[in-house]
Amino acid sequence: MNKEQEFMATKMIAIMGQGNPGAMSAIMELAKDQEIGDLVLKFCAEHKIFGTHLYVFWSDICDRNVKYMAYLIENAKEEDIIEYSFKQDYSGKRYFSEYEQRYKSEN
Repeated sequence: MNKEQEFMATKMIAIMGQGNPGAMSAIMELAKDQEIGDLVLKFCAEHKIFGTHLYVFWSDICDRNVKYMAYLIENAKEEDIIEYSFKQDYSGKRYFSEYEQRYKSEN
């Protein structure tokens, strides 16, 4: 990675993470797989899922599994992902449990 790419990556982490260490960790995990990272980060950017809300999506709903994040984006209703990413009460984990069971059986 050259200096310009490093700067852009740092800028993206700062903007999307909004100072939330958990969200910044999620972005770093997403960066490890370009295809999944591109899909998830584009979705989050389009729907303003940043900071705490990104952390809730990654950690609370998806158990820190970036492949499951991509699975939900491809299979669940986007408005449901957005709604539950903005809740900090673990209700998203319960709401998406059917998807999680399907994901686990397929992978």
